[in-house]
Formats: sequence, structure tokens, C-alpha cells
Amino acid sequence: MAAAFKAETTYLRSWASSYFSEVSWDAEAEDTMRTEGIPFVLVRQVFLAGRVVTSEKDDAYGAEWEVVGTTCDGERLRLALTVYCNEYRVRIRRIRVLRSDR
Repeated sequence: MAAAFKAETTYLRSWASSYFSEVSWDAEAEDTMRTEGIPFVLVRQVFLAGRVVTSEKDDAYGAEWEVVGTTCDGERLRLALTVYCNEYRVRIRRIRVLRSDR
């Protein structure tokens, strides 16, 4: 794991492994999941095995992260998240399928 955003990546993996985590998603992310046929279990796999590639502090309560990872089906996804560390909650704002032809 690269040193950049290592703490964020460790937090995300820990969060995804817990039974106390809460996740929600915006309409755009839900639409992408539906049209691309991406079940939540594959998004969760990206939480567990992906890496945080950008991290911007939003305010005292939340941060904006982008995560890139490969699902167990071999599909690469980029997730745009709002992370509320103090509430142990993540909101998925956007999902992009990363295809090699783009």
C-alpha cells in the first residue's frame, strides 16, 4: 500500500469489516449500480480491497474521498465518497466503471 492516504485506506477497510458501519448512496450512484448491474456486494469488495486515491477535508465532520479498486469479478471501479469518521458512516456519491478503452 502506498504511503499516500494509507490512514484513510486503513480506516475504510476497517469500517467495511465492521458490523456497525452505515452506508448510503445518492441517486446518481444508485442509478449507476442499476444500469451497470453492480450489486452492493461488489461495491463493498472495493471498500475492503481498494485504495483511497484522493482525500479532501470537507469540514469538521466529513471528508471527500475517492477510492479505486477491483471487484471480485475483475471490474475496476472508482467510488466518490463522503466519509463521516465520527459517525462511522459513508455516503456513496458517484460510481464510475473504469474501462481500459477510456
